[in-house]
Amino acid sequence: MPGIRPVILDHGLWTDAMPRHRRRVTRGIFAVVQTLVMVCVWSQPFIIFAADDTTSVTIEQTRWGFDNKCVLRTFVPLSILVRNDSPNEFEGTLRLTRGLRVTEQIDAAIEQDVYVGPLSSRWVQMMPYVMGDWEQWSLSWVGQEDDPSQLPTPNAGERATVLLYDPDQLQTAGGVLNRFPADLFPTSITALDGLRGVVFDKPPRWQGARREAFLDWLRSGGRVYLLQNEQGEYPTFGDSLSVLNRDDETFSIGNGTVRHIPVSASAIDLQTANDLILHDEAGRYNTKSWQKFRKTEGYDGRMPLINQSGWDRDTELLGHLQDLSRFKRNWIAIYGLAVLYVLALFPGCYWLGRRLKRHQWFYVGFLTFVGLFSVGFVSLGRLGAAHTARIRSVAVARQLDEGLFDVTGWSSAAVNQGGDYLIEHAGTGRIYTAGSEIEKVRGRIVGGPEAHLEANIPPASTRSVIHRTRQEGPALGVAVSRIAFDSGQLGQLSIRTGEGFPVKPLSVHAWHQNHVFEMKLNGPEWTITPSNRKQGISFLADVSELQFMRFGLARKGPSWLDPEPPPLTDEYKKLTRSLIGNSFGLNNTVDPLRLALEPNVIRLLIYAEMPAEFHAKGDTFPDQYGCLMYVVDLTTSPAPRALSPDSAPAKE
Repeated sequence: MPGIRPVILDHGLWTDAMPRHRRRVTRGIFAVVQTLVMVCVWSQPFIIFAADDTTSVTIEQTRWGFDNKCVLRTFVPLSILVRNDSPNEFEGTLRLTRGLRVTEQIDAAIEQDVYVGPLSSRWVQMMPYVMGDWEQWSLSWVGQEDDPSQLPTPNAGERATVLLYDPDQLQTAGGVLNRFPADLFPTSITALDGLRGVVFDKPPRWQGARREAFLDWLRSGGRVYLLQNEQGEYPTFGDSLSVLNRDDETFSIGNGTVRHIPVSASAIDLQTANDLILHDEAGRYNTKSWQKFRKTEGYDGRMPLINQSGWDRDTELLGHLQDLSRFKRNWIAIYGLAVLYVLALFPGCYWLGRRLKRHQWFYVGFLTFVGLFSVGFVSLGRLGAAHTARIRSVAVARQLDEGLFDVTGWSSAAVNQGGDYLIEHAGTGRIYTAGSEIEKVRGRIVGGPEAHLEANIPPASTRSVIHRTRQEGPALGVAVSRIAFDSGQLGQLSIRTGEGFPVKPLSVHAWHQNHVFEMKLNGPEWTITPSNRKQGISFLADVSELQFMRFGLARKGPSWLDPEPPPLTDEYKKLTRSLIGNSFGLNNTVDPLRLALEPNVIRLLIYAEMPAEFHAKGDTFPDQYGCLMYVVDLTTSPAPRALSPDSAPAKE
């Protein structure tokens, strides 16, 4: 308009023609809005949840794993320090979400109840399953999901070796070892897959659950290093940890190793730490040249073929189980009936219309064959869908003690009626994940003593599940009856078994150092044949046994020429090598250092049908079948002579 000059301000657009009092009111409104926005923006990283006007909870600190790194495709302890600044107690549910980007959730969210007293703080541990360092994680409180707090991206790394310290005591400065608070040590072995070694210079003040988890981990192959304090004294342990008080320089507890090192934590240098703590395993693949070789970018590619075959810790197992659990329909009959229906429409209807003189009879015939075909399609479509909900699963059960196992399980649940389903197993220290890399799972993973997975499963579909638990099982009663070595190599082995040993196992293998033997039943005992010895890496990388799951080349289940599926046991036998690799903690890389057992350890790998106590609890899934690989480590005494180290790997 003539005579009116537009004025553009930060708050918007108005003109000089606007009355003065309206401009003042408008400026005041925008000033208030700006203030509120700035308060919200600046407070978001700190104030995570406000229950009311007098209660606020903040997240002070988060810590991934034991050294702020994660072993991929394992359950990783995420320690969260929650602080309550108000005089009121706080109860809420913490929610941890994994995503590809900030706005895209994948897998199911993890939820855990939290209680914090007034004017206090406490650590909370959640156990997410980390698949890659490209993932983004966020924390929020249930009811406040629209305002999440982004966590630092976890870095991938190898298993950690850490010095445990008491955060309530004065710490000595210096040292080259990564440190971890003793009061954050997990309370179950199921959360310790990423821990290689523990260093003590003071005894920890642990209660029963942490002591039990530590001893389970140690007997399963953990490594403990005892350092001197500033007065030159080694720590003295009480209660059940008194087994560490022996004077020997190096000794074994189960399959674990304890070593005294005459130096303090503040005085140890990097070279000593590398030689005596971080890389002290005895074996042909732990020379300095191999340590350097393992850190090169080409290490994965130059290892055996299995590293390039698409195999990893979970993909083949879950893909195979999904195929076994999926409801099958006779597609040959369905497609054949569809062809007949088209032919019945033409030329069938045309022929019928030409032959019948009265059109009323044509409609009778037409409606009759349409009804018959409809009944046929409905009947064929319901084949398979009429089955009950079912689960197909496999597991690796590492024996901790007679009748006690550390279990890692993979399952695929299939349902014909969509809805919300609860999956829960027996035992303690249970941890769950849906194992999804790109898909959002409608449901939640509940942590804590009553841990379980709740998932919404669509009709006629499957849902994958990975879980960890520590539970009781059959007493296998495995004991060595005869054993002999030839130049450090296992030459003879016979074992006897107890009543809980599987009657007809699918396979039994013995692994010693870098070699594997298939065992046969000879009368009442299982024995090896030395001539059948195979190199462990070659056994796992056998081309004829690789499934090539990622490229879809594996033939499984019914086909066009063979509509009947093979027996379940035959299908489960195909997973033997993947389960053996998982028993050693292998991931995408077949690391020979992980496969090389100590010279005095023989590992039995017993693959058999899964007992009912390892199935999912409840009657929601009445049809359950699976196979389980028992892992039993036997310690020989005296230890045979170790193999001489190989030469350094060739440079390319």
